[in-house]
Amino acid sequence: MGNGIYRKSVEEALQNYGSRIYGTMYDHMIDSQLPASTRRYIPWLFSQTVSEDSWDILKMSLKFCSIPIRHGVIKALLRMRKERNDLRVSDEIITENVEREIGRYSKLRKAYAFYKRDNIVLSD
Repeated sequence: MGNGIYRKSVEEALQNYGSRIYGTMYDHMIDSQLPASTRRYIPWLFSQTVSEDSWDILKMSLKFCSIPIRHGVIKALLRMRKERNDLRVSDEIITENVEREIGRYSKLRKAYAFYKRDNIVLSD
């Protein structure tokens, strides 16, 4: 899907089969074996079909997607929310994701402190 030909094929499949291919799209989105460029495109596809199902799948995927994909998921959710005000994300999901990001930045800060303390050279 990172390639234009594949993207067009997936867009056509989504038009032809609708929500029946959501499961496959979700599986591809969380599959770490696929290139990130392919997986980053899928949240946008979900946002093109503004529905309860696509909204729920994107919300659920926040727990399982890597950081670059999660960023795309959040953008897709925002796009969908602009279309339909009735679509909501619970406080629990927001809190869970904020706490995950705090933990991630805390780990980065610790790694950076280790790097600075020991004067580690990472490049030439």
